[in-house]
Amino acid sequence: MKSWKKLLELERVVELEPPNTAEITQRIRLARLAVEESKTPGLRPGRSYQILYEAAYRWSEVVIRVEGWRTKGEGHHETLFSALPHFLGRNAVSVARFLDRCRRRRNVVVYGIEYPPVTDNQVSELANAVNELDSIIMSWLKSEHPELNLS
Repeated sequence: MKSWKKLLELERVVELEPPNTAEITQRIRLARLAVEESKTPGLRPGRSYQILYEAAYRWSEVVIRVEGWRTKGEGHHETLFSALPHFLGRNAVSVARFLDRCRRRRNVVVYGIEYPPVTDNQVSELANAVNELDSIIMSWLKSEHPELNLS
């Protein structure tokens, strides 16, 4: 996983854009809805994994949008996950690394490259990571951006 600073220096994958509270609130709502959808009975593990990955992606969007950035172009998923430790601090390093591994697995699942199927255990691990991300980001929002009044 590339560092956020390296991505900013070497690639033009983000642009400045002022935060929009309505957009940020919508991303939080979508992330939480995705987590609930992933629990739908009868879903294949691969589908649950994709839905949870989408939740992690939305949470990561919340972070950079609050900070006044927007991703663009190729590699935006990697850019989002690499931004987490930069903005959230050391407590987000392990979850960011895990999500980057999930990003690679998700690419295999979505783009149909041969790979062992997603297991229930992998779905559970990703669900735990998304819940951890929810907690980290909401704590960060309350302490670092109370003016947004997000809950």
